Amino acid sequence: MNGKAKRAGKEILNKAKTLVIDNKIPKYLWPFVEESVVRILNLLPLTANKRNASPYKIFAESVGVPEISVKPYIRHLRTYFYDAYYYVKLQDRVKLDKWAPKAKKGKLIGYADLYGRIFYI
Repeated sequence: MNGKAKRAGKEILNKAKTLVIDNKIPKYLWPFVEESVVRILNLLPLTANKRNASPYKIFAESVGVPEISVKPYIRHLRTYFYDAYYYVKLQDRVKLDKWAPKAKKGKLIGYADLYGRIFYI
C-alpha cells in the first residue's frame, strides 16, 4: 500500500547519501542535506507526470496561485557544499581594527526560502 511513498523516501535518501559521501559532508548535517534534496526535487520537472512539470508548478496551479508565481524560481540554486561567504556584523568584528575581515568563509548547506534570499551556511 505504501509503495510510492517508500520509493520516494528511498530516492531522497539515496540522493542525500550521495551528496554526503561525494562532498565529505559531516554526518550530523544530514537533515539539511535531505531538506535541500526535497526542495530541489520539488522545483525541478519530473517525467512522472504527463506534462513533465515540476511538483511545485502542479501544486501552484491546483490551488490557484497567480500566474506569475506558478513557474518555479531556480536562479538562486548554487553548487551544493561549495565555499560561501557570510557578512560579519559590525558589532561582532574586532573594534579599532581597520583590517578586520568583513566576511567569513563557510559552506553552503541549504536553502531557507523559495526565492534565494536566505541560505544556510
